[in-house]
Amino acid sequence: MNFAPDSLSWTFAAAATLLSAAVILFGQWYFHTSYRRNFRLLVAGCWAAFLGALFASDWLVFVVFVELSTLALWRMIAFKDRQAATLYLLVQLGGAGLLLVGAAGSATVGGSLAIGPVSATWRWFFLAGLGTKAAFPILHFWLPEAHSKAPAPASALLSGFAVKLGVYGLLRAFPEGFAPLPAIGVVMVLYGGIMALFSKDIKRLLAYSTMSHLGFMTAAAGAGAGVATAIYAFVHALFKGLLFLDSGMIEKTAGTLDLESLRGATRIMPAVTAFLVFGAFASSGFPPSASYTPKETVLTALRDLPVGWSLTALKLSGAVTAAYLLRAILPFLSHNGLISLKGTTAAKNDGSKTWAWAALGGLSLILAALGTNQEWLSRITASLPVEKSPYTSYLVQAGVGCVLYFCVEISSKALPRGLPDVLGPVLKIKDLVLVSSSLLSRMHGGSLNFYVMVALSFLMVLLSMLS
Repeated sequence: MNFAPDSLSWTFAAAATLLSAAVILFGQWYFHTSYRRNFRLLVAGCWAAFLGALFASDWLVFVVFVELSTLALWRMIAFKDRQAATLYLLVQLGGAGLLLVGAAGSATVGGSLAIGPVSATWRWFFLAGLGTKAAFPILHFWLPEAHSKAPAPASALLSGFAVKLGVYGLLRAFPEGFAPLPAIGVVMVLYGGIMALFSKDIKRLLAYSTMSHLGFMTAAAGAGAGVATAIYAFVHALFKGLLFLDSGMIEKTAGTLDLESLRGATRIMPAVTAFLVFGAFASSGFPPSASYTPKETVLTALRDLPVGWSLTALKLSGAVTAAYLLRAILPFLSHNGLISLKGTTAAKNDGSKTWAWAALGGLSLILAALGTNQEWLSRITASLPVEKSPYTSYLVQAGVGCVLYFCVEISSKALPRGLPDVLGPVLKIKDLVLVSSSLLSRMHGGSLNFYVMVALSFLMVLLSMLS
C-alpha cells in the first residue's frame, strides 16, 4: 500500500483532523455514557479512513478507505435512525461500485490504477461515482435524509467532511478540470440554496446548504482550481461543523428543530443562539466572514470560463444564501416567541457540557481568526490570484436576500411542510432502495446490516491485500 501526500492532501487532512477533534469533544456531552466509548472509536476509525483516502496513491486503495469511513458513519447514523443509515450505506456502496468499474476500465487503458487523470472512455463512471459521494443533483437524494436525521455530531462529520471525499476525488480524476462540472456546480449552488430557503427544520436547512456550498467546490474543480477548492473545503468543514454541532445543542435544549417552534429561543439559550448567528455569518461569504476570501478565490478561478452565465449565477447566489441564513437565525431572535423554558426538554448542565462548549468555542476561534485576517490566503500561496468583488455588491445581495426571506415567510402558510423536492418524481429511487433493503432484511431474519458489514469488511481487507 503506497501513499503520496501533497499540499492538496494535507489541506483536506487538516480539515478532517480539526473537525474530528471537535466532534469527539462534543460527543462527550451529546451522547449518554453507554454510547460515548463506541462513538469515540467510530470517529477515530472514520478519521483514519479519511486520511487513508486522502493519502492513497491508487484508486483501489482510495475506494477501500472511503467505504471504511462509510461503514463508520453508517453506524453513527444508526444510533438515531436506522432507515436513514441504511439508505446512506446502500447509496454509498452504489457510488463505490461505479468508481471501481471506472478504475478497472481506466486501468485497462492506461495500465495502472494510480490516482491521477482518468481515461476519457471511463471518466463518466468516475463522474457518477464521485457525484454520488458529492451529492450531485438527482444523486443527492440521500443527503437531506442522512444529514438531517443523524445525531448532530455524525451530521457534522457527514456534512463537514465525508461529502468532500467526492470533491477530492474529482480533483484527482480531473486535475485539469472537466467541462460539465462548472454547470453542475451552479445547479447545486442554486438548487441547494432554494431548498434550504424553504426548509422548516434547521438540520434539513443546513443539509441543503451543504449541497449549495459543494456546488462552489464542484465548479472550482471543473475549472481545474485545486488549491481554491481545497481552501474552500477547509473553511466549509469548520463552519458547517460548528453549525451542525450547535444544532445538537438546540435539539437537546429545546427538544425540537422546527424553526417555527423555536421562535424566541434566545431567551432560554442565548449562548447557543450566539454560536448559531456567528456560524451563519461565517458561512455567508460576505466580508469579513471566514468564507469571504475562499469564495472570492473560487469566483476568480472561474472568471475565464467560456460560459459567462455560470460566474454571474454564482455571484448572484449570495442573495439566496442571505435569505436562507436569515430564515435560520431570525426565529431565534423573535420577540413574539412561542418557546419558553417551561415544557422543554432542556439538557442538564452537567460537567460534560464543558466539552461541548470547548468544541463550539474552538471552531469559532479558528473561524474568527480567519475572518479577521483576510490576507491569510496570500501567505499560503502567493501565486493564487484573488480579485475581490466590491463591498457594494454584497450589500445589494444582502438587500435582495432580505426581500426573498420575507417573500418566503409570507408564502410559508401555503407550504406547511416546506417546499417539496423539485426532483421528487425522479428521486423515488430512494423509496425503492429502502423497500429492497427491507425485503432483504426479512429474508435474512432482520440481520441484513450485520451481513453487509461483514461482507464489505472482508472485501475491503481482500482488496487491500491485492493492491
